[in-house]
Amino acid sequence: MTAEPASSGPVRPVEGLEAAEGLHVPSQRHWAAEARTGPHVTARVYGIPVTQGSARAFVRGNRAVVTSANTRLKPWREAVRSTLVDQLPDGWAPIAGPVAVYIAFMLPKPASAPKRRRTWPLGARSGDLDKLIRAIFDAATDAGVWGDDAQAVCVTASKDYGDRPGAEVTIYPMERAG
Repeated sequence: MTAEPASSGPVRPVEGLEAAEGLHVPSQRHWAAEARTGPHVTARVYGIPVTQGSARAFVRGNRAVVTSANTRLKPWREAVRSTLVDQLPDGWAPIAGPVAVYIAFMLPKPASAPKRRRTWPLGARSGDLDKLIRAIFDAATDAGVWGDDAQAVCVTASKDYGDRPGAEVTIYPMERAG
């Protein structure tokens, strides 16, 4: 007897990155009907996704300096920020209300990974999904997509191995009840 995995709803293939074939995530029906009420931003960012972990703080002279412990973070965030800025329509104003976010991360498959069976990016080197999201959110704030990443009220994210590493990000304003 095989056990069926618990699911919050039907699964569907992820759309987007060409390498995402076969990747499934829970259905987005719970927010998709409310989202898409106005202009949205969709961007594909190519490169190896980098986690945004804990920051380091130290004092230099009379100033406090806060920096990331990951030296690869700054170029990744800049790639995300610049790609989002390029995708913003003319006259874009930062989203003021609640936001729904969809992110699909594609990671490089390690050479040591099995070739003939399905594997998932579960190891420490693949990065925590929440820390991968944090880097995207801060880059979206820097790009002026929204005023603050606290506006994200619904997030659907996935990570998988793919031939072309990167992330696909879609950000929608949520409909306001009224």
